[in-house]
Amino acid sequence: QFVNLALLLAAWYLLAGRGLGKPVGGTGLFAVAVALLVIFALPAPVFYFVFDSFSVAQAKAFTDLQYAFAPPALIAATAIVTAIARHRREAGTLPWENPAFLCLVLSVVVFGVGGFMGLFVDGADTRTTAHYHGVIAGINLAFMGLFFCLFLPLQNRPVNRGKALYAQIYLFGTGQLMAVAGLFLAGHFGTPRKTAGAAQGLEEIGAKIGMYLNGIGALIAVIGGVMFIYTVAAALLRKPPAAAQENL
Repeated sequence: QFVNLALLLAAWYLLAGRGLGKPVGGTGLFAVAVALLVIFALPAPVFYFVFDSFSVAQAKAFTDLQYAFAPPALIAATAIVTAIARHRREAGTLPWENPAFLCLVLSVVVFGVGGFMGLFVDGADTRTTAHYHGVIAGINLAFMGLFFCLFLPLQNRPVNRGKALYAQIYLFGTGQLMAVAGLFLAGHFGTPRKTAGAAQGLEEIGAKIGMYLNGIGALIAVIGGVMFIYTVAAALLRKPPAAAQENL
């Protein structure tokens, strides 16, 4: 979890710089966020010596580390929002046509929604599932942006900024939002997690609507994900220009 969040903070910083056309002004805030993440991670190895292995106390100690994730993520998000607001004020518009910026905004939104849902989880119903699917989808969106704007260009295999590129970003982001919203709604009505079929006990209309919404959103997100895989695979399998081959 700590590694995932560290990767997310790095991805947000890179996407913000590439999406807005200049380094993010809140570099200091990002440094504070990363420093806090490192500090909060330091007690973890100690738990192996303080508590008996696999004991309830040890499990609770590791579980309580989840509260350490909020401050770094909020600090980094604050730096991003500030940079976006400044760019909007200076340029009079926002670069929605830039895949890096689009992935950045959707990543922050989806990750934030998933994090907020985490305030209501108890481990018993699908609100827990909604929480972790939301935060993971936020990380995935950030790395989709890095593939389009950093990884593939560095391999001299850039992708065309056509309708299909923007469609897959929107499909994955909005589909994940719908899916986690549906899971959260179903969990609110008591739908248990890790169950399927009749075992879910979908008697409440709200639970049924939530699971239908989850299914539709998941399908939309999968379409976006398959399009992403195809786009990246096609770019990697395509031969780079001759000049680029000579430099490899």
